Amino acid sequence: MSIKDSVADRIDVRVLAIVLIVSIVEFEVFVIPKGTTRLAGQDAWLSILLGSAIIAVNTFFLVKLTSRFPQENFFEFSAKVWGKPLSIVIWLGYLSYWLIFLSFLLQDFNVVNETFFVREANPAIAVVLFALGAVWVVVYGFAAVIRLLQMLAPFLVLPLIFVAILQASHIRLENFQPVLAGGVMPVLKGAVLFAGFWQGLEVLLFIGPFLNKPGQALKPALAGVGLLTLLALVQTVNVIGVLGIEHIEVAIWPGFNAMSAISFPGFPVERYELFLTLPWIVAIFTTLCVFLYLFSFGIIQALQIPYRKLVVLLCAAVAVGASLLFPNYALKVQYFDALTVTTIVFVLLIPSLTLMLAVIRKKEGRDVE
Repeated sequence: MSIKDSVADRIDVRVLAIVLIVSIVEFEVFVIPKGTTRLAGQDAWLSILLGSAIIAVNTFFLVKLTSRFPQENFFEFSAKVWGKPLSIVIWLGYLSYWLIFLSFLLQDFNVVNETFFVREANPAIAVVLFALGAVWVVVYGFAAVIRLLQMLAPFLVLPLIFVAILQASHIRLENFQPVLAGGVMPVLKGAVLFAGFWQGLEVLLFIGPFLNKPGQALKPALAGVGLLTLLALVQTVNVIGVLGIEHIEVAIWPGFNAMSAISFPGFPVERYELFLTLPWIVAIFTTLCVFLYLFSFGIIQALQIPYRKLVVLLCAAVAVGASLLFPNYALKVQYFDALTVTTIVFVLLIPSLTLMLAVIRKKEGRDVE
């Protein structure tokens, strides 16, 4: 029950911040303002601040749980903590959750590709080629995925910073008034929803065996979470300030609409929303690699299958098939709300309960040699 390449290539623990940023940031970062403003209105930025506190506390629990079993991933030590029967149920739950998320992610890619790149392309061919690129990376193991995340991080983060700067000059402060007009409850609901957008944070449960110093993972993990929160906060503030609540409610991708609304007279660029296309594709691809690794290697580990290339390819094929079953994008958007609630269960609730039970039962793994 061990992933063999976990001891072959150790990763500097300081890289963890970049890993979290590139793993978690995906397509939904551009629609966070729509979800939070739907519940909290113009106070969505307060929901993000409150939700970030929830995520920071949860990150602390995740790191503590990982450092308690430094040479094992979650699938390995969950059997010790929960017992074999319950751990099998938990494994199946995580595998199902990752498969659903992968299908959503590939559906997002399909929509972005048709909207901005090749509108006449066959959806199946485009998604298959995109998934094959992820397969080519994942078959080499998690260390290879981490190296890719490091290389692509600048192409994701720098354009988002540039976009935030462009939007900041068009913010209208009156769009944030009045503060707390609906009371505190909408802000609390928005904070819970924001916590549900953090798909990918559970990578902390599986990265421990690859870190050279897993006991020192807390600071870089919190740094990565803090930077992600800042990106989400800036994105939400800019979108509310540029568009206003009324326009956000009818927009499908508020971040895109906010870029379409800005203009700089005399500047040679007219369509500023095109600056979002590169980070969109990078974010979707990197997150696809991470979740395809978790899904396929989770199956390999649980079933002790020696043919990992074949398993990765088959898992990618299942995810592609599932993504093509969606009749339209509107249905995917509706189902994503349910996935948000599921994320709270698998990323916040189960790991916290596992840590609590491990402490009560005095379960812990051996230290890194």
